[in-house]
Amino acid sequence: MYRTYVSAAQLPSFAKLIGTTPDSDSVVSTSTAETGAVLRNGDDSWSMVRETPRKIVVSYNMIRGGILTLPMLYSPLWRSFSAEHEGNSVQITGSDDGLAQIGVPPGTGKIILTFDLGWPETAGKLLTLVFLVAACWGCAHAVYKHFRARRRVPAEGATAIDVY
Repeated sequence: MYRTYVSAAQLPSFAKLIGTTPDSDSVVSTSTAETGAVLRNGDDSWSMVRETPRKIVVSYNMIRGGILTLPMLYSPLWRSFSAEHEGNSVQITGSDDGLAQIGVPPGTGKIILTFDLGWPETAGKLLTLVFLVAACWGCAHAVYKHFRARRRVPAEGATAIDVY
């Protein structure tokens, strides 16, 4: 689960979607039909599958196309692109309720949405990897030096204390 931000202008309509009000701590159960994805300005069929917490695939078969409002909060970190046309980006915007919307083109296809934290996430992963390799190397080097010192044969006339 990722934290997100709902602007003050969108808070009342978003609170209504989850069954509460902005000034209340109580939450009322809402039906799936009230919070499910909604297709506006379009016809035919579509489906939405969350493959991972950070990847959603929307399959569609549309005659006219339309705007699909997804049951998730909009964040500018969501990236969307067409699975059929490499490099074709699909615009993702925020609705009046603060939910994510994508424009679905006419025809049949798939749109893939990924949650991308950008270069800070990549830098963090690389930094973690570098420190993990350095820690493993340091442990291996310490073990090697320990066993190498234990196998050293004392010189004639030297005691074990002199060697260590």
